[in-house]
Amino acid sequence: MALLNASNANAAQSLCGASSKIDTYAQLGSARRTFLFFDVYDVALYIPRQDVARLSASTNRATHILNSRQSKQLYLKYARDIGVKKVREVLRDGFQNNASAEQWMRQQDRFERFTAKISSDISEGDQLVLAWSEACGLQVQLNGALVLEDGDPEFTRILLSIWLGDQAVVEREALLGLP
Repeated sequence: MALLNASNANAAQSLCGASSKIDTYAQLGSARRTFLFFDVYDVALYIPRQDVARLSASTNRATHILNSRQSKQLYLKYARDIGVKKVREVLRDGFQNNASAEQWMRQQDRFERFTAKISSDISEGDQLVLAWSEACGLQVQLNGALVLEDGDPEFTRILLSIWLGDQAVVEREALLGLP
């Protein structure tokens, strides 16, 4: 499932004033978040095209991507309406499941400020983009509106671990482009 294409690439590429074109990024993989038998969203992982070749089958892709300084983007497209309270709750669960108790204590205030900026319900078709670059740190957009800018590497790693970590909420191997 190719989620990012010419028609919706502008949102992801406008983060950090990126001048690069969408063809400089390659979709590494994609996955679908389901709950019971409901489709919740599709998510795709994009990294710079030149970095795909550097990932071998033997590379622990999740660890490499989470810890590397390479640019990366997660693009989510929602398949259903979700109340803001539920969005905040599942983000919190995912964040806490991928953080140690000490990390949660250090990052809780930052996390709460982030989720407070998600102030309305999610609607079917909404798009969430999480992009990290060394130049700008983490930037999060919801439907093209900037929700978060943050330079803390630990916070970024834990947030992206919701989808790429050991306790990922989607099929991590599919998102990483592994068989």
